[in-house]
Amino acid sequence: MSALVDEADRQRAIVERARNVLVDASAGTGKTSLVVERLVELVAPREGADAIPIDRLAAITFTRKAAGELRVRTRQRLLEQLATLPPDSPRALPLRHALGGIDTAQI
Repeated sequence: MSALVDEADRQRAIVERARNVLVDASAGTGKTSLVVERLVELVAPREGADAIPIDRLAAITFTRKAAGELRVRTRQRLLEQLATLPPDSPRALPLRHALGGIDTAQI
């Protein structure tokens, strides 16, 4: 599988911490995947940044169905990330906290 043409832009959107990010693209282009990765990166950063509690974030989409999909996929990704880490990993605690708050998160 080859890299996407806009992969560098996607990675910048995932790790951006100084400002909000708006993702606008056609159906089927990976918007939900990008937003899920961004949410996970914000609540449990890989590289030294402070974790942002999930209750301090908002993810907005156009339909309730899309919001439900976003919540389910975020929960799934949090679980996947947690499963790859030793229990004492610095990322494990913020991932667990995010999982505890995913049902009431502003999605």
